[in-house]
Formats: sequence, C-alpha cells, structure tokens
Amino acid sequence: MGELSVPEQPDRGPGRGRSCRFDGGLHGEEAAGFGGRGQGRYRQAIMQTAVLTCLLQGELHGYELAERIDQMVGAYVCVDPGSTYRLLRELESEGYLASAWHQAESGPSRRNYRVTDSGRELLAEWATFLERRASAMFELAQSARRVLSPAGDVMSQPDPCLGPKLSDEK
Repeated sequence: MGELSVPEQPDRGPGRGRSCRFDGGLHGEEAAGFGGRGQGRYRQAIMQTAVLTCLLQGELHGYELAERIDQMVGAYVCVDPGSTYRLLRELESEGYLASAWHQAESGPSRRNYRVTDSGRELLAEWATFLERRASAMFELAQSARRVLSPAGDVMSQPDPCLGPKLSDEK
C-alpha cells in the first residue's frame, strides 16, 4: 500500500490553501478585547503592519490596498476587502491614517489613504512586537527540532524546558 501524498503549499503552512481557514490569531487572554478568535493581537499586528507598510510606499485606495495586503500576508491571516475597509476606517479615526477622495479617470471616485506621523510611530511599535514574536516562534521551533532529532543529539543540545543535563551537574 503506497503513502498518501499531500501536495505542499509553500508559504501557507502544512495543508493551508487560499481559503480563510487559518485564523493566525491568539486565543484566551491575549485575544480578549481584540474581537475573539482570529482577531487577536497577533492578527491585529499583522494587518496593521501590512496596511501601514503598503501605504508608506505610496497612497492607495481600499481595494488596491486589500489586494496588496493579501499578497503580503495572506499566508498568515485571512484578508478580505470588508475587514480591510473596516481596519482603514478604524486607523483613520484613531489618527494613524488620513484620506482624501480622488476622481478616477473612469468609474467612481476613490478614497486614497496615506500614513500620518502617528501611523509611523504605530508601525515602529508593531515591528518591535512582530520581531519579538518571531524570535519566540523561532526558539519554539528550535526546541521542537531538538526533541525530534536522533536520541544522541537531543541530550547534546541544551533545552530551556529540560533544565541542565545530568552531565552538566557537578
């Protein structure tokens, strides 16, 4: 009997497709106050960082921005235009973005967004948060790799969860 082959989907994690099944958010206390499951501080950091990063590269309107955000972070969070527009309104009401209506050459007028000085400060805060999160995730992955390695290698590499090795004690 042959092995079941599951196609690998790069940048989306094991078994992740283009659907919005992956919430990427925090749960429990960290998610409280940020909209619950899938709307945690981690998702908020990813979405706000993506919005601010894209807009610092130039003014964009909502739909165009939603497409760029999906390209940037769609592997980590579900990006839909409705939530992007809600986020834009929230960031603007809090003073992190400013917007102006522009008449398109064809079609309806579009609201273009730009980042304010407060938005730049917020982006710096989110960058620090994500760097710390990435470092913690890297350390966790390394711990997992250590315990998955052959038995001889596991004890040769210290793991903060396990405490000192017996051979380290004197």
